[in-house]
Amino acid sequence: MLFWSSFVFPNQILASGFTVYEYGAEEQAQGSAVAAQVDSPSAIFYNPAGTANIPGTQIRVGSSFLFADVTFAGELSGRKTEADTGPIYPTHFFATKEVAFGGIGIGFYSANGNKIEYPRNWEGRYFVVSSDLLQLNLAPAISFRIRDNVFAGISVVGSYVKIQQANQINLMTLGFPADGSANLEADGFGIGGTVGIKAIFDRWLLGVVYKSPTSVRLEGKADFKIPETLSPFFPNGDISTKQKFPQIVTIGVANRSLQNVTLEADLQWTNWNSFNDQEIDFEIQTLAVQNISVPFDWHDTWTLRLGAQYDFHESFALRLGYIHDPSAVPQSTINPIFPELDKHIVTAGLGFRRNQWSADLYLARIYSKERRVDNALPGFPTHQGKYEANADAVGFSVTYAF
Repeated sequence: MLFWSSFVFPNQILASGFTVYEYGAEEQAQGSAVAAQVDSPSAIFYNPAGTANIPGTQIRVGSSFLFADVTFAGELSGRKTEADTGPIYPTHFFATKEVAFGGIGIGFYSANGNKIEYPRNWEGRYFVVSSDLLQLNLAPAISFRIRDNVFAGISVVGSYVKIQQANQINLMTLGFPADGSANLEADGFGIGGTVGIKAIFDRWLLGVVYKSPTSVRLEGKADFKIPETLSPFFPNGDISTKQKFPQIVTIGVANRSLQNVTLEADLQWTNWNSFNDQEIDFEIQTLAVQNISVPFDWHDTWTLRLGAQYDFHESFALRLGYIHDPSAVPQSTINPIFPELDKHIVTAGLGFRRNQWSADLYLARIYSKERRVDNALPGFPTHQGKYEANADAVGFSVTYAF
């Protein structure tokens, strides 16, 4: 009956894990350690100040393909459950134009940040069976040359967010020898922004980027599949909540002292500590359906990104990257919707340039440290076991300059 107390909207579109915080194969191949050096149309996302260094007009399109394996080994049941996580296909479009004072541009990028599905008979089915998050972002940007070597930029980000979540409902306590089910869907719009500064000092480059927090109000429907005699306890109706995204600060330092080589290190702070809880409101309330507050109690994270590019030919570039991405979720609130693990990510890629065209490819392997859990969740009071997860990604970008 306490279905609603297990309802947790996914929050990982900008989080660590099998999510998308990178756009553009050129940058992804370097572990997205590009806040200081980025001078491609992808700068709209990474550091809008970088659009001031892009000559002419350039258009970039591309996509990624992410395949993840997530398993939960239950200690009490002795069962090993494999989750279906996709694949997912985040896509991006960026366009920039050089102007007298710097640059202007616009970006459109999508992200499926938290898609996961479990078997309908698994031991945590009363907590979650499926969860999906879609985010579409439209970002106009503008940049300025403050001095010959100092640039500033800003991007306004409008986001459309859609979520879905489903779980089974235990009806045994009501004398029914079967499960019911519930499916929830909601969507909404929000506005955020990105501000960046870029400075060039001979062979050193510095980048500082601030991404603002964003709050999206979501409204949607709850749909129950329940025996008719119980339908008054589980009425279909409207739901509403707020989807919060944290503020992020990134500092990057790049160096080009070695011939044809660019090295960069970025440190990213994500303010997950602002995720204390989430309020969920229901238009129609009953003894079984009540407004609730879901605890998060996440903590801030520091993500390290390292990247390198070697232009070994006038038309070819080799790129490598590494990311250390720690978990933001404490032991007490980790859950099957997103089994947040500490990660080490290794990336590599190749770039090709000829005349007005360039094409980039990247590969990534995400290694996650297994994590044992022992907490109590609504609908899953014996959440004891071990999560394991790894992922592979491949992606491309094509850029045309004129």
